[in-house]
Amino acid sequence: MNEKWRSEVQIQETAVYLRLYGVLDEDNDLVQRGDVANGRRSAIVDSSGIAHINSCGVRDWVTWLDKIAASGAQVILVGCSPAIVQQINLVQNFTARGWVKSFYAPYFCPQCETEKLLLLDARALGAPPLSAPNCRCDECDGAMDFDDLPQSYFAFLEHATGPQGDDGFDALIGQFLLAETLESGSAPAMRDSLPPIPSLRAKSIESSVRIERVDFAAAAAAAADRPMEPVEPAAPVGNSGRLKWLWAGVVLLAAGVTAWLLAGR
Repeated sequence: MNEKWRSEVQIQETAVYLRLYGVLDEDNDLVQRGDVANGRRSAIVDSSGIAHINSCGVRDWVTWLDKIAASGAQVILVGCSPAIVQQINLVQNFTARGWVKSFYAPYFCPQCETEKLLLLDARALGAPPLSAPNCRCDECDGAMDFDDLPQSYFAFLEHATGPQGDDGFDALIGQFLLAETLESGSAPAMRDSLPPIPSLRAKSIESSVRIERVDFAAAAAAAADRPMEPVEPAAPVGNSGRLKWLWAGVVLLAAGVTAWLLAGR
């Protein structure tokens, strides 16, 4: 069993709904899913759970969607993750003549450093040139920054096509989600299935070394206020012992000079 990749499929009489999760690389089952849309009008692909895709994954994805489109089914991409949006902007015919109905956009909160993926309806964004919609932070309710370059991220929408008016796909997707809810006994965890956001900013790394700051002036002043303890005569010692006592005298003298200088300020 491939722990990096998982796909789920629901089939109705006129449509098929596929939900994809994980890392799309050479270890995937898209080839086995190639005939799933045969004889159906629509193939709805939910890629919100795809965290990463490599060159082998791109090859298999394009081949797979081309096969679905060749069967006569209309390919509709919903909930495209940032990894999928990146490939749509880079790879020609990545959507196999299908259309992007909705996709996720990355945001970052400068106040509390929270990251968020906002689901956007492609047709609701208006005509190009596009700017990132406003987004509020779920943690602090502050205004979030779009975490990519709008001109690059929304570039695929400049040439996007799709059904006009009420196409009925919202109702169709709702039927699939309702069936999934009834089967599992709980609502689909769309937010929990989303991949981590590929943030563009470099995050600072906290050091594991603890740094303590010492106030030498305060330490010297405290030493000046303390009475110096009398030093009892020591027994005769050898050369090494004399050096130790000489070094101790130098340290005490330096501390006394420092305290005198600070007291005279």
